[in-house]
Amino acid sequence: MAISEADLKLIEDVAVYYLQTGESSEKKGDGRLTDGKYSISETARHFGLTRTKVIKMLVTKGLYTSDAVRQVQELRSQGMTVKEIAKETSLSVATVSSYIPYTTEFHGSAEPSKHAREVREYRAYEKARKSGQENLKKERPPGRAGREDKDWKESWKKETAMSYKEDYARPARVTWENLREMLPEEAALQIEEADREKRERQEKNVKELKTIQNHPFMTSDQMEEVHLLEYLAGLCQGALATRNTSELEKLSGERLPLEPMTVWRLHLEMDYEAEEEELDILHRFGNLKGKAISRDLVVPSDIPLYALHYAIQRAFGWENSHLHHFFLDRDRVKELCENSPGKWRQMVGVIFRSPRMSEEAPFWADDYRGGSFRNWLRKKYTGPYLSRCGEEGLYSCRKDLKDVHEDTLLYVGYERYPVRGEDGKAIPGRYIEYPRFRGWAEKEGEEKKSRSFGKEERVEIVRFADAPMEVLFAAFDYDPFELLERLSLDSVLCPGLDFLPQEDEGFPESPEDASDLEDLSQLFIGKNLCHTVTEELSCIGEEINEVIRRNEDSPLNQVIPAPFAAELLYEYDYGDRWQLKITASCNCMDLDIDQDLLDRANIRCRETYRPVLIARDGEMVMDDVGGMPGFVEFLKTINPELESMDPEDRKEARAAKKEMLDWSKVVHWKWNDASDWNLL
Repeated sequence: MAISEADLKLIEDVAVYYLQTGESSEKKGDGRLTDGKYSISETARHFGLTRTKVIKMLVTKGLYTSDAVRQVQELRSQGMTVKEIAKETSLSVATVSSYIPYTTEFHGSAEPSKHAREVREYRAYEKARKSGQENLKKERPPGRAGREDKDWKESWKKETAMSYKEDYARPARVTWENLREMLPEEAALQIEEADREKRERQEKNVKELKTIQNHPFMTSDQMEEVHLLEYLAGLCQGALATRNTSELEKLSGERLPLEPMTVWRLHLEMDYEAEEEELDILHRFGNLKGKAISRDLVVPSDIPLYALHYAIQRAFGWENSHLHHFFLDRDRVKELCENSPGKWRQMVGVIFRSPRMSEEAPFWADDYRGGSFRNWLRKKYTGPYLSRCGEEGLYSCRKDLKDVHEDTLLYVGYERYPVRGEDGKAIPGRYIEYPRFRGWAEKEGEEKKSRSFGKEERVEIVRFADAPMEVLFAAFDYDPFELLERLSLDSVLCPGLDFLPQEDEGFPESPEDASDLEDLSQLFIGKNLCHTVTEELSCIGEEINEVIRRNEDSPLNQVIPAPFAAELLYEYDYGDRWQLKITASCNCMDLDIDQDLLDRANIRCRETYRPVLIARDGEMVMDDVGGMPGFVEFLKTINPELESMDPEDRKEARAAKKEMLDWSKVVHWKWNDASDWNLL
């Protein structure tokens, strides 16, 4: 995606202001540029940006250069990754990133959205409520106080009421009382029958379990049967979606709500491979225990991606000030689309957004008008849910691509890159070709056939259906592989049964091929996942044709795909490039959490129709810090090793710490000591 006009203007404004702060730049002996008489620090303070971001803008404008900058850009042009360049040059990842010019949009920096401005303007409102928030932080999380805490549900009575208000694009909530009024009689009967069968099945397993447990001595076979019956009765440690209904209702004191019909455990983890030094800083100063900042939530399985986005913002500490999107791993996209743009086109409006969606359409729900930003987010991720993004409808998306069909002709150029040996030098006569989109043949005329695309490039005219998948990225103004955010989580992700999906492992073909519970969970995914578009069409092809035939794009009349991914990716802020890997499980046998607390989170999620945070690893992050490398640098800067420094360096480190902490207040970051229970 090209840099937007607003971002280009910001880069220009930053450059002009920077040049006004002095007369000339100076270099240190090691070749790195310093502020000199031009002040990067002053420029950063003036625009409310980090030094790293200012440097990257100046590099983009050609106003910040050195031998190191030139070396980084040369290595980048050779196809090396940021981490490979950092290793080659002995520079930090954050420094290398700042030496690479902007080539894509970093929305939100140039001209804050109305929402972002209002967030900052109304921080005073939140400060006025600080005392009330402090009281909430001191509240003991239910589950830790024990079951003698009779008022453990009082804290969310008002929150439960929110899910019954038909506002904020929220439809009416279906309950056991109004079931027959809200749904057709046949559908209501099916729901009631399914609930009755589930309860009877669990009750039967409980009775069998008690019969065996009453034996004075149990054989090994009986013990195995006990474990199986505990699982089937929803009484085993880590049970969530399959938890025994009667046990939950005893704890709740009332019947569980009809909606949401089920809940999942959702695991969100930073998709960033930290270096050893970065991990050390995160462990020492960032409250990290594992290898990546992560969050675990109990969520309604029907939460749509647009609502999940707002929950993610709150869970990680961002402020919804930048662009985001949900997508799949590139290899998974190729597999799903059978490496065919024609198959991709069939899924536009079903799985993928239209790459010609208008710029304003994705922000239909960003209607912040002041007050508590936290409460505003809560309204967004509280169900029941209904997307009102008109341009995500199937008919609308298909209309956008009416001029693109299987026989549409396009130019594909094949750029050549040399194959390099272990020494980094090009091997004579060996190269790799990468396909690139070079234009629509039918649109631009036959004269383009003779046009030169470059000495080292081979050009072909191919049918759209036969083109390589790679050409789609440049064929449209926007990413063609962004997922529709009206899709519910359970129509996108196929969860593990009891464990999170395992990475880089295939799915067992039968129970006999499974060696343990993790393998059985993988088998569950493999059996319930639509692996290709062809499989998807066999499930929903008739529904797609019916919607197109009716020529109707009502939010309530959209095709719901069968789950097509075991892993979902989320990116936020295209400049800082925060990326999360999202997986799910029906139960959470692998999560070390007290069952009593898990049950209470289960009940709370169902009653409030809202995600509940049950575990987190790592500190809250922030906007505009430079992504994970910048956040690591931030933690390092505000925690200097003063004892090992000489007096002059110690003075500089303290000044840098103060400057960074002052800046962190601008982006509203602080150490967050709220309990997991109260965060969302």
